[in-house]
Amino acid sequence: MIRRPVPDIDALFAAGTPIDEALNRGIRRALLRHKKLGESVVGTKDGKPVIIPPEEIPVFDDEVPPPRR
Repeated sequence: MIRRPVPDIDALFAAGTPIDEALNRGIRRALLRHKKLGESVVGTKDGKPVIIPPEEIPVFDDEVPPPRR
């Protein structure tokens, strides 16, 4: 079993960037999945919820990095 170093959580939160990147990867993957499955998503426009049909979800396969292991 390979042991990975445990990240310093306080440092990650202070930097913000690794957390933001992880959240953005997750969002892109979720949007791509919805698009591929033909499912709508909910977004906002002018502060109000709107339904975005799958054909209007702005995601492309080359934008989504492969999952990290």
